[in-house]
Amino acid sequence: MIWDWIDIISQGAVFITGVSSIALVSSGEAKTRMIAGIMGLLGEPFWLYTTIYNGQYGIAFLVLIYSFNWFMVFYKNRKLVLEINK
Repeated sequence: MIWDWIDIISQGAVFITGVSSIALVSSGEAKTRMIAGIMGLLGEPFWLYTTIYNGQYGIAFLVLIYSFNWFMVFYKNRKLVLEINK
């Protein structure tokens, strides 16, 4: 029973972080895109829990790929922000 509630909360977190990160990543500002990378990374543990809990192991593998890509969004835009602020 408690695991069902944790799954529901995780799916809510996936929705919130997913929508916000996709909306932010289309920004023209590097700082906003950097925040998108952070939001995307924050959602990945919830994705992982939900996919494993529901036995969707193929999608759990995709979480690793998405995590790497969200990290790259953060990293590349962080470099731009640091260059702009010099």
